[in-house]
Amino acid sequence: MCGPSEKQLVVGVVGVFGVGVSWGALTVVNALVTGRGAAIGVRLRTRVEVSSEAKEGWVNIRASGSAGDLLGAVYDEFLKKTKVQAFDIRALITTDLPGGMGMKSSSSVANALILALADAYNLTMSHMDVLSINTSASIRAGVSYTGALDDAAACLLGGVTVTDNRLGLILRRYSAKPEKAIFLIPRGLHRPDVTKKLSSDMRCSLVTAHRLALIGRYHEALNINGAVYAYAYGYPNQPTLEAWRLGASAAGITGNGPAYAALAENGVLEELAKKWSAHGKLIITETRNSGEDSNHGSSV
Repeated sequence: MCGPSEKQLVVGVVGVFGVGVSWGALTVVNALVTGRGAAIGVRLRTRVEVSSEAKEGWVNIRASGSAGDLLGAVYDEFLKKTKVQAFDIRALITTDLPGGMGMKSSSSVANALILALADAYNLTMSHMDVLSINTSASIRAGVSYTGALDDAAACLLGGVTVTDNRLGLILRRYSAKPEKAIFLIPRGLHRPDVTKKLSSDMRCSLVTAHRLALIGRYHEALNINGAVYAYAYGYPNQPTLEAWRLGASAAGITGNGPAYAALAENGVLEELAKKWSAHGKLIITETRNSGEDSNHGSSV
């Protein structure tokens, strides 16, 4: 990461502006039990603008480590990492990702805010600088138990990202097969207290899923992970079984739910969308690999 210049150190009162963009992802392996995870980037976009000027409808952000304050924790970690001068900051967040569904909205917003801040301060940051700030802030704010390096990296970099979250390591990155990604946000389902639902009995299956992701068999990994966490959290199996029967290449709970995700070709997608639309709202998009930055998401 480039250090700040004198001009950057005293920036801050009038006219500071920056923009950052990140993307969404879906879970291949949830890292909660083993500390090791994997995720796939998808083409659902988050855009954050930051400014030092007061603007109607923009959110005020103050450096903070308070529980639940992800934006404040991100700004605080950014200041610690870069040593730049703090200023009163406002942010405008626009995203295709619904919050609290397992679709990586927190990771995506944090990435985009960090990039917007770097743009405002005219700093060049490496991918690992961005991810380090993101994971530290996510743990401090309490929005992630493991730092969600797998999710943050997939949102930022695209493709399949396989990680050891506890060690802060990206173990492998590779391109995902170009496929449609369909998310189901089911009616009437709510996320349980996940910490009370986890069991050491899940470990063996999730270790296997992670090893499959490492060797490129991420569809199988996603199927195993989705089934294990759905059972642990008490989510119904019907949406996953429907996706498998119709020929989806992979399907299951994403993150801690309650959203489901499936990967499929166009013909399968059409039939699956008909089935899943009976259960709730659908968001249809595509897998995203590095450098694929067009936005092709749609809601049903």
